[in-house]
Amino acid sequence: MEQTLRLAESLGCVHHVVPPAILSSKINQSDLVHLTQLVVHWYFVLDFESTCDIKPKSDTKVEIIEFPVVVVRAETGQIIDEFHRYVRPTESPILSDFCKKLTGISQRTVDTSTDLRHVLKEFENWLKLKKKELNCAFKLDSPNAAVFVTWTDWDIRTCLWNECQRKQLSFPVDLLTRIDLKVVFKQWCAAGQIGPKQGFQGCLQDALNAAGLTFRGRPHSGIADARNTAALLNRIILS
Repeated sequence: MEQTLRLAESLGCVHHVVPPAILSSKINQSDLVHLTQLVVHWYFVLDFESTCDIKPKSDTKVEIIEFPVVVVRAETGQIIDEFHRYVRPTESPILSDFCKKLTGISQRTVDTSTDLRHVLKEFENWLKLKKKELNCAFKLDSPNAAVFVTWTDWDIRTCLWNECQRKQLSFPVDLLTRIDLKVVFKQWCAAGQIGPKQGFQGCLQDALNAAGLTFRGRPHSGIADARNTAALLNRIILS
């Protein structure tokens, strides 16, 4: 557990900033000595699905249509809880055929779901209860620290951040404490710990295969991707 976080910190792929700092801010190098003493107890693994098209226009606005998070106990790698909602897009309410085929999400599913404003409220209420239940905090100096984990930083840094800015929605501050697992995995490969030593450039499914794992569920289903990212995280921890 400590080794995974230490590597993430040293690579600058652990982020912890609070407004009004910019979202792309990273841990200062001077903080790393203190942070290497940290033990993370809880990983909150997140993977959004969004509106998309095979040939999007240059001014196309991406909106979240699936919002899943799985909670992983670091000590065991076990998923102990999940938050999962579909989201109704409001800027581009009609899903493209490409999007429906890629994600498996139907037009009816998003039409009968609530918009991002309401889903974020549900998520923040759930997260508040979860932090109380687990007695954890999304602070890197917390004795019972928790962090969000994504495969690339696109979900939080680009997708959700941009949509919240456009729609003038409050951004959940806890999401700013996060690890980009793809960066960690690439370094693990380079170190010869797992996967190809010559460098990794693939997707989540490629990473799972390289780690000797099988993707379970439907690719590009947000909840399936989150569960599989959690499995890869656990594989790295155990290595």
